[in-house]
Formats: sequence, structure tokens, C-alpha cells
Amino acid sequence: MTHRPLNVVVIGNSVTYQQIPPRTRSDEGIYAEVLRDDVAAATGRPVNLYLEGGWFDLIDTAARRYEQSIRNHLPDVVVLHYGTNEAQPYLVPLRVLRHLIRHEPAVTRLGHFYRTKVVTAVWRVLRAYRQAASRILGERTWQLRPSVFTATLTHLATAIRRDMRALVLIVDINEPGDRLEHFLPGSRGRVRTYRATLEKAVRQIGDPDVRLVPVSGVTRSLGIEAALPDGIHFSNEAHARFGAELAEQVLAWLPTRDATTTDDARPLDVEART
Repeated sequence: MTHRPLNVVVIGNSVTYQQIPPRTRSDEGIYAEVLRDDVAAATGRPVNLYLEGGWFDLIDTAARRYEQSIRNHLPDVVVLHYGTNEAQPYLVPLRVLRHLIRHEPAVTRLGHFYRTKVVTAVWRVLRAYRQAASRILGERTWQLRPSVFTATLTHLATAIRRDMRALVLIVDINEPGDRLEHFLPGSRGRVRTYRATLEKAVRQIGDPDVRLVPVSGVTRSLGIEAALPDGIHFSNEAHARFGAELAEQVLAWLPTRDATTTDDARPLDVEART
């Protein structure tokens, strides 16, 4: 029997694609690549991978671009990987953060001067401010309130199930490493709050094909610092192990893919600012 290709969409923030340190060989894939390759090898069918990760993206980006980034790929499996950025305190506009911490190669002397001198100096001051303010403010401010995050996630997951009947794998949030906790004090507590609301949201969706996939097994087996060298992004080994875990989820689901039903999703209605 000939099967059509399996379409997999992985959408989220930079954790979906960033490797620390960068790969030194082409076969040191990110977890999405490992997922694709493992499923293809186990089933003998082609797997099309659509990576829609974005630098410092929040989940409202996925909601706004649902048609282009998710639905139009006609996915069989969707991996949603958000939460790390949303759980951070809202201390400066997101656009400013994206600009200052983006690693862009300078192509002119002026651009090189701007990146190495101006941006570096501004970022040092801003980093110190964020460190102090995060310690003082605690959980009084968020990039995205936990209630808004989970409402958006619920609407997105149920829309995917309604439109494509796809398996939805929601990636749990990594416990922050020491580096992130140092520069944004209180990050571990904020992530615990987010994880609790995330677990509650998945339970309330009540669909066996909308699943929360923990990452704690990977970070626990490798150790947080080895799994998340910069405090946020996966190491190559962590990518490999987590990709294998996701592949196991997909392979277990494939034989029963048409066995469940869900209620219609409500329209997407997202307010993404605190």
C-alpha cells in the first residue's frame, strides 16, 4: 500500500531551531529534523517538514499567521513550542529586545561599528536594568499573561484539530538554566506558574490528540546546564533526544489517527499584550 507523505509543522520560538553550540556536522540535526528522519525510517514513508520557528516569537504570532504558517501546509502533525519568551517579564518593548539580541552579520563598516559598539553598549545597560527590575517586580508583569497565553493556545490547538484532524504536540517549557536565572531573577518561579497553567489548559481541552510533551526527561538525564548551555536553547544532544521522544509520540499515534473526534473550535480572538 502506498501512503502519501506525512506533513509535519513545527512552529514556535528560537528554541525550535537554535543549537548551542552550532552544529559542526550536517547530521547534527535540530529536534524537528530528528523527528522527521526517525518517523520516515520507521514507517518507510516520506515526511515533509515545515519549520516555522521565529526569533523571539510569541504564540500570538502563530495565531495571527495560522493560515499561512499552519493550515496551508495541510499538516498531519503540529508541534507547538512556545512559553519561554512569554513567561519573561515585560520590561522593554519586544521589538527593542529582538533588535538588540539578534545576531546579524554586519555588511558595512558602519553596520559593524553599530553592532559591535553601539548595540553592545546599549545592551549592557539594558541587561543590568532588566536584571534589577526582574528581581523587584517578580510576577507582576509578563510578556504575555499566563491566562492570555493558555487561551490563545487552546484556540489554536482546537482550530488545528477542527480543520485538519492533526495530532497536536504541545511542548512543555524548559526549566531555566542558571544563566537565565542569573540575568532574569525569578525565571524559575515564573516558568513554574506558566507550566501549571499550561497543564491545566491541556486537561481542559480534553482531546487525547492534543498532548503535552514534557522536556524534563531530557534535561534531567543530561543535566540542565548540558541540555541548555545558554539557559534557554537546546544543545545538539538535547535536540537529538527530544526529537526521538517526539517521533515515538507520532509513531504511537499513527495507527489510531482517525479514531477520535473533537468539538468545533471557537474563532481565534487573541489579545496579546499585557
